[in-house]
Amino acid sequence: IPTPNIHFPRVHLAGPLPRLDGDDAAAAVRPLLLFYVGWNYDTRMRLVELYRSDADPAIFVRRKVAPPEFRANIVRARFCPVCGGFSQWTPRLAEIIYAECVPVLLSPNLLPPFSGILNWSAFSVRLNPSQRTLANLKTILRGLDYSRLVAGVRAAKMALQYRLDSYQGDDMLPLLMYEMWRRVSRPMPRVADDQRATQLYNDIDPARDYDAGTLQ
Repeated sequence: IPTPNIHFPRVHLAGPLPRLDGDDAAAAVRPLLLFYVGWNYDTRMRLVELYRSDADPAIFVRRKVAPPEFRANIVRARFCPVCGGFSQWTPRLAEIIYAECVPVLLSPNLLPPFSGILNWSAFSVRLNPSQRTLANLKTILRGLDYSRLVAGVRAAKMALQYRLDSYQGDDMLPLLMYEMWRRVSRPMPRVADDQRATQLYNDIDPARDYDAGTLQ
């Protein structure tokens, strides 16, 4: 759909995180295969129902934890799911990349920041959030090339952060300026009236009461 909108990260960041130097070090420092905390909305609820009682010590999935526990565990994880919601962006995505955890995009509708510039397949995984996929998520993640993906996360990390103290040319500002130039330097294609978009799709069923906290 032709659109002048630019998707860029909304973040709030924790303190410095440990650096990893390859798969062996990553396996030693990051014992968690999968880390997720959240609730409400379909995929999030199904993910928590499937794994919150999992006895595998490499799995940490909860409905809710205290902020210190969240920060302590996200930097111990190799893969972190990002589920869909009301919009095509989420601050969780930038937070995960800052923590050097490989994002697992469990949404067909989520549009990552700078998706026309960055090769997201080099540092994230997109999966169809079907019940079968979620049930086999541990097997799927263990079959991925984690070393390649986490190297991509580290390479892309600075491009998804803001520097508010001293700009050194290594944050997201050049990408944002380039993306703005791309949008204003080319004319928007004409779209027939019967093909105009009235809304962007998301992962929410508007007829459902998610506040009830129950699966359907």
